[in-house]
Amino acid sequence: MKFSCLLKKITFIIVTLMLSLCVLSACDKKGVLEVGFEQGWRLPSLMGAAKCDHTDFDINDVTLDFYFGGLASEYSPDDERISFGVALYFCNEEAYSAIEWDTAYDDFQKIDGMHFIKYISTEDFNSGEYEVYVSRFGKATFQHLEKMTVPSDVFLKDDDHFGLAMLEIYCYKSKSGYYISSAGCLEIKYEFLDAQRVRLSKPEHTFH
Repeated sequence: MKFSCLLKKITFIIVTLMLSLCVLSACDKKGVLEVGFEQGWRLPSLMGAAKCDHTDFDINDVTLDFYFGGLASEYSPDDERISFGVALYFCNEEAYSAIEWDTAYDDFQKIDGMHFIKYISTEDFNSGEYEVYVSRFGKATFQHLEKMTVPSDVFLKDDDHFGLAMLEIYCYKSKSGYYISSAGCLEIKYEFLDAQRVRLSKPEHTFH
């Protein structure tokens, strides 16, 4: 009887510990933002993801760990169409939808509504630093990470999504201006908690 009681106590303790670990694990995930690490069966050529250990932010300090990269450029320097590089922007749905794919831009750093972040040359982008590995289960692993702050004017009262847009810029040997080839956009949902705070979450739908 003593052994039986001891066994029951040990079993109870083990079960209690396991339940506690499950609860703690769930608590750890609550309030954590992770977007873009799960890819679908059709992979875009440019991909992004974001992560943070909290979801509520002052609108003037929305700072996240952003991951981005993708596949090597399909254009070679011998082609009439030459890959110039990859440009990154913060944007909202309205600005992204207004991009003109067949129009020459005099300055790709000044596209209306797009907050230019940085430009990565084709050589640097294809160096391996920006490679993305996707498992057969769709889990994306990024090589490149940067901590960036989202501009406050990206958050609009009449919208609920913003994006990190990645555009491949190319040019022609026989034409002037810059054109947009492929694109990828990491989208994140937001809601206003009050006039100065927003809460970020994984979007249920995308605008690209």
